[in-house]
Amino acid sequence: MKLILILPITLILAACNQVTQKQQADIIINHANVINMMTGQITANQSIVIKNSTIVARGGNELNLRYSATSQIDASGQYVMPGLWDMHVHFGGGEQLITENKQLLPLYLAYGITTVRDAAADLSESVLQWREQINQGTLIGPTIYTSGPKLEGKDSIWPGDLEVETSAEMHAAIDKLEAMNVDFIKITDSALTPQLYLQAVKEVKKRGYQISGHIPFSLSVTDVSNAGLDAIEHMTYMLKAAADNEQEISAKVKSGILSYSSALPIITEHVDKATAMKKYRVLAKNNTAVVPTLIGG
Repeated sequence: MKLILILPITLILAACNQVTQKQQADIIINHANVINMMTGQITANQSIVIKNSTIVARGGNELNLRYSATSQIDASGQYVMPGLWDMHVHFGGGEQLITENKQLLPLYLAYGITTVRDAAADLSESVLQWREQINQGTLIGPTIYTSGPKLEGKDSIWPGDLEVETSAEMHAAIDKLEAMNVDFIKITDSALTPQLYLQAVKEVKKRGYQISGHIPFSLSVTDVSNAGLDAIEHMTYMLKAAADNEQEISAKVKSGILSYSSALPIITEHVDKATAMKKYRVLAKNNTAVVPTLIGG
């Protein structure tokens, strides 16, 4: 005897629809503890669906009913968070260290650093090649944003920079950086005159680039912010901005009465909260960021 099973047509259609609606992904991470970086809250037993290197869904394990993937990862007892960015790195040391610098790239990923901001050194051509290879998926490493060689004055202390002494040389240097297709432009003050520094900042902004850098001690922090500097590298400049005698110290450094090393202790003795907040509000209004940057010797 044959048993004939008759199902309602709506049930059959619903079952078929459930199968056809299951979407294909590349990777599904299951049973993960997801960290909310804004609140610190941890959400347990989460699934994360990834397609074309993009997270397309996150939720409970029921996501496996909606998605299928050739690669499944069991993250039980492990934690997931957004990738870290290292906002101030230098790939450098000369041609003899190109290989060693390149070998650092997968190490960044191993420590959860998925993006780095290369703030100029002496291996710019190699860094630009690595940036493109990583973007094309032919090299393992973090996403790289690079300034290429920094803008500087003649006979600066930095190897591999673009040294300029006149407005014409400054324009030519920025032309070269444009041709290199850098992501932003870095400017420092080892040998660049304050006047040419401000001209360069304004020219870079006119061309539509972001610009970050050090600040000549003879200029105030608000001077460079108002000129258009997008980011200040290193927190020590915030001490200078906070000093109630910044203008006086800047004038003495400009005239040669004080050096950087002799001015810094005087600055730190005159840090004033009201002055600091007034200056910091100018930076905030101008959208001038500050990269704190740990310096180790």
